[in-house]
Amino acid sequence: MGHICHHTLENQGNSKDILSSGPIRGTNKNNYFGEGYYFWDDNLKHAKWWGKKQYNSKYYVFEADIVFDLNRMFDVTDRSCISFLKDVVDEFLEGDIDLSDYFLGSILTLLFEEEVKTTNQLFPYLYAKGIDFNNDYSSRMNYSPVTKSYFLLNPTTFFCIFKEENIHLHSFKLIVEY
Repeated sequence: MGHICHHTLENQGNSKDILSSGPIRGTNKNNYFGEGYYFWDDNLKHAKWWGKKQYNSKYYVFEADIVFDLNRMFDVTDRSCISFLKDVVDEFLEGDIDLSDYFLGSILTLLFEEEVKTTNQLFPYLYAKGIDFNNDYSSRMNYSPVTKSYFLLNPTTFFCIFKEENIHLHSFKLIVEY
Protein backbone atom coordinates (compact mmCIF):
# COMPACT_ATOMS: atom_id res chain seq x y z
CA MET A 1 0.00 0.00 0.00
CA GLY A 2 1.17 3.49 -0.80
CA HIS A 3 0.06 6.97 0.17
CA ILE A 4 -3.56 8.14 -0.24
CA CYS A 5 -3.74 11.33 -2.33
CA HIS A 6 -6.51 13.36 -3.95
CA HIS A 7 -6.41 14.82 -7.46
CA THR A 8 -8.91 17.64 -8.20
CA LEU A 9 -9.85 18.44 -11.81
CA GLU A 10 -12.49 20.44 -13.65
CA ASN A 11 -15.61 18.43 -14.52
CA GLN A 12 -15.69 18.47 -18.32
CA GLY A 13 -17.78 15.32 -18.62
CA ASN A 14 -14.63 13.26 -19.18
CA SER A 15 -14.26 11.26 -15.96
CA LYS A 16 -14.12 7.91 -17.82
CA ASP A 17 -11.27 9.19 -20.00
CA ILE A 18 -9.37 10.38 -16.93
CA LEU A 19 -9.93 7.06 -15.16
CA SER A 20 -8.45 5.19 -18.12
CA SER A 21 -5.55 7.58 -18.85
CA GLY A 22 -4.67 8.58 -15.27
CA PRO A 23 -3.90 11.89 -13.56
CA ILE A 24 -3.71 15.11 -15.60
CA ARG A 25 -0.57 17.25 -15.71
CA GLY A 26 -0.97 20.73 -14.23
CA THR A 27 0.48 23.43 -16.48
CA ASN A 28 -0.87 26.56 -14.79
CA LYS A 29 1.68 29.34 -14.25
CA ASN A 30 0.71 29.62 -10.58
CA ASN A 31 1.54 25.96 -9.78
CA TYR A 32 3.74 26.03 -6.69
CA PHE A 33 6.40 23.65 -8.04
CA GLY A 34 6.02 24.35 -11.76
CA GLU A 35 4.47 21.88 -14.20
CA GLY A 36 3.61 18.46 -12.86
CA TYR A 37 0.95 16.13 -11.50
CA TYR A 38 -0.53 17.62 -8.31
CA PHE A 39 -2.17 15.72 -5.47
CA TRP A 40 -3.53 16.73 -2.07
CA ASP A 41 -1.95 14.75 0.75
CA ASP A 42 -4.88 12.57 1.93
CA ASN A 43 -7.14 15.56 2.47
CA LEU A 44 -10.56 15.39 0.87
CA LYS A 45 -11.57 18.68 2.54
CA HIS A 46 -8.85 20.60 0.70
CA ALA A 47 -9.47 18.72 -2.55
CA LYS A 48 -13.12 19.84 -2.45
CA TRP A 49 -12.15 23.39 -1.44
CA TRP A 50 -9.88 23.59 -4.50
CA GLY A 51 -12.66 22.31 -6.77
CA LYS A 52 -15.07 24.94 -5.48
CA LYS A 53 -12.52 27.74 -5.71
CA GLN A 54 -10.72 26.86 -8.94
CA TYR A 55 -13.53 25.25 -10.95
CA ASN A 56 -16.62 27.13 -9.73
CA SER A 57 -17.98 24.04 -7.93
CA LYS A 58 -17.94 21.94 -11.13
CA TYR A 59 -15.19 19.41 -10.44
CA TYR A 60 -14.03 15.86 -9.86
CA VAL A 61 -11.93 14.47 -7.03
CA PHE A 62 -10.02 11.29 -7.75
CA GLU A 63 -8.44 9.23 -5.01
CA ALA A 64 -5.06 7.71 -5.77
CA ASP A 65 -2.93 5.26 -3.83
CA ILE A 66 0.61 6.28 -4.81
CA VAL A 67 3.97 4.78 -3.89
CA PHE A 68 6.73 7.37 -3.33
CA ASP A 69 10.45 6.80 -2.89
CA LEU A 70 10.92 9.18 0.03
CA ASN A 71 14.65 9.49 -0.75
CA ARG A 72 13.66 11.16 -4.04
CA MET A 73 11.14 13.60 -2.45
CA PHE A 74 11.97 17.32 -2.31
CA ASP A 75 10.17 18.28 0.91
CA VAL A 76 9.97 21.99 1.79
CA THR A 77 9.66 21.06 5.47
CA ASP A 78 12.90 19.04 5.45
CA ARG A 79 16.05 20.93 6.51
CA SER A 80 18.28 19.06 4.03
CA CYS A 81 16.03 20.09 1.13
CA ILE A 82 15.90 23.69 2.33
CA SER A 83 19.72 23.74 2.62
CA PHE A 84 20.04 22.24 -0.86
CA LEU A 85 17.77 24.93 -2.31
CA LYS A 86 19.60 27.69 -0.45
CA ASP A 87 22.93 26.45 -1.85
CA VAL A 88 21.49 26.47 -5.39
CA VAL A 89 20.13 30.00 -4.96
CA ASP A 90 23.48 31.15 -3.51
CA GLU A 91 25.23 29.65 -6.54
CA PHE A 92 22.89 31.57 -8.85
CA LEU A 93 23.63 34.78 -6.95
CA GLU A 94 27.41 34.23 -7.23
CA GLY A 95 26.94 34.17 -10.99
CA ASP A 96 25.24 37.58 -10.82
CA ILE A 97 21.93 36.12 -12.02
CA ASP A 98 18.94 38.31 -11.30
CA LEU A 99 16.48 36.15 -9.33
CA SER A 100 13.73 38.76 -9.15
CA ASP A 101 11.71 36.98 -11.86
CA TYR A 102 12.23 33.54 -10.33
CA PHE A 103 10.14 31.72 -7.77
CA LEU A 104 10.32 28.26 -6.22
CA GLY A 105 8.46 26.56 -9.07
CA SER A 106 10.63 28.09 -11.79
CA ILE A 107 13.86 27.20 -9.99
CA LEU A 108 12.75 23.59 -9.42
CA THR A 109 11.64 23.36 -13.07
CA LEU A 110 15.07 24.59 -14.25
CA LEU A 111 16.85 22.13 -11.98
CA PHE A 112 14.65 19.22 -13.05
CA GLU A 113 15.01 20.03 -16.77
CA GLU A 114 18.79 20.33 -16.39
CA GLU A 115 18.86 16.98 -14.58
CA VAL A 116 16.94 15.30 -17.41
CA LYS A 117 19.35 16.76 -20.01
CA THR A 118 22.61 15.98 -18.23
CA THR A 119 21.80 13.18 -15.74
CA ASN A 120 24.47 14.68 -13.49
CA GLN A 121 22.53 14.05 -10.25
CA LEU A 122 22.45 17.75 -9.38
CA PHE A 123 18.70 17.49 -8.72
CA PRO A 124 17.98 13.91 -7.60
CA TYR A 125 14.28 14.48 -6.85
CA LEU A 126 11.34 12.94 -8.73
CA TYR A 127 8.63 14.74 -6.78
CA ALA A 128 8.07 17.55 -4.31
CA LYS A 129 6.02 17.94 -1.14
CA GLY A 130 4.80 21.34 -0.05
CA ILE A 131 2.76 22.95 2.66
CA ASP A 132 0.58 26.02 2.33
CA PHE A 133 -0.36 27.93 5.46
CA ASN A 134 -4.06 28.61 5.06
CA ASN A 135 -6.37 30.92 6.97
CA ASP A 136 -8.39 28.15 8.61
CA TYR A 137 -8.04 29.36 12.21
CA SER A 138 -10.28 26.55 13.45
CA SER A 139 -7.54 24.04 12.65
CA ARG A 140 -4.90 25.80 14.77
CA MET A 141 -3.82 24.67 18.21
CA ASN A 142 -1.32 26.51 20.39
CA TYR A 143 1.70 24.57 21.58
CA SER A 144 1.22 25.87 25.12
CA PRO A 145 -1.00 28.32 27.01
CA VAL A 146 1.78 30.94 27.20
CA THR A 147 2.85 31.11 23.56
CA LYS A 148 1.24 32.36 20.37
CA SER A 149 3.07 29.69 18.36
CA TYR A 150 0.77 27.05 16.97
CA PHE A 151 0.58 23.98 14.79
CA LEU A 152 -2.08 23.08 12.24
CA LEU A 153 -4.46 20.19 12.83
CA ASN A 154 -5.42 20.13 9.14
CA PRO A 155 -2.45 21.50 7.18
CA THR A 156 -2.70 21.98 3.45
CA THR A 157 -0.02 19.62 2.21
CA PHE A 158 0.36 18.51 -1.37
CA PHE A 159 2.60 16.62 -3.76
CA CYS A 160 3.85 17.34 -7.25
CA ILE A 161 5.17 14.50 -9.39
CA PHE A 162 7.32 16.06 -12.11
CA LYS A 163 7.03 13.35 -14.79
CA GLU A 164 4.28 10.87 -15.62
CA GLU A 165 6.59 7.85 -15.54
CA ASN A 166 7.27 8.55 -11.85
CA ILE A 167 3.61 8.09 -10.90
CA HIS A 168 3.34 4.64 -9.31
CA LEU A 169 -0.38 4.04 -8.78
CA HIS A 170 -1.83 1.16 -6.80
CA SER A 171 -5.32 2.50 -7.45
CA PHE A 172 -7.05 5.51 -9.02
CA LYS A 173 -10.79 6.07 -8.64
CA LEU A 174 -13.40 8.82 -8.86
CA ILE A 175 -14.81 9.63 -5.43
CA VAL A 176 -16.49 13.06 -5.91
CA GLU A 177 -18.32 14.52 -8.90
CA TYR A 178 -20.03 17.92 -8.96
